[in-house]
Amino acid sequence: MALQGKVRKPPGKIRWARVVLPLALLAVVAAGAWRFVERERELRGHYLGAVREHLRRDPCSAPQLAELAAADAKIGGRSVAIGRISRSDEETDLELLGLFRKKLELQSNLLASLGQSQQEERESLERVARLGQRFASAKDRKLAQWAEGILQDREKAVDDLLQGARGLSQETQRLISLVEAVVVRREPAQAPALAQFRFAADLRSLLASCRAQSDRASSAAAGALTALAE
Repeated sequence: MALQGKVRKPPGKIRWARVVLPLALLAVVAAGAWRFVERERELRGHYLGAVREHLRRDPCSAPQLAELAAADAKIGGRSVAIGRISRSDEETDLELLGLFRKKLELQSNLLASLGQSQQEERESLERVARLGQRFASAKDRKLAQWAEGILQDREKAVDDLLQGARGLSQETQRLISLVEAVVVRREPAQAPALAQFRFAADLRSLLASCRAQSDRASSAAAGALTALAE
């Protein structure tokens, strides 16, 4: 005896597959998106912390600055007496020579400190840049590049201060050589050069310029930090 008509298949298995598979796919996508957001949020926190740590450093500071200011105060507005001078003037000249030599020693130590500060500034900025390169978000990468460009101005401030301090050290060395020639070795031919000697710059103005440039960069970087924190 044959059966007539269509035989219906059980519907449950196919219908559940049609519902479960899209939901499972949606769950996988949502989990991936959540991990992406969490990773970016964590990386953003690390990046902001690194930038704030970088900004806490004072790129224009060095331990020799106070001693150099004290040496300049001792020298004051005094100048080396030349020509026919008294015994008292000669003693003053020798005292100034001693102060110039002490100043040169401090300037040499200052150059070493500023060189170290320059290296630390570069290494710190490189750490910030490496973190910024890990952002997956195009917006975050762009903001990071903006912040790093601003921070490079701080590095330039250190470079300018170091170059200026190096020039001061060279000028101090020349002044010492002239004083030794005229006062110690009694070489009158060097007297006109000593009389005309002037420093091209001074440490106070170099420091003021460095700090102004650094402060401008720090203020601008604060805007980038605010944008990244949002």
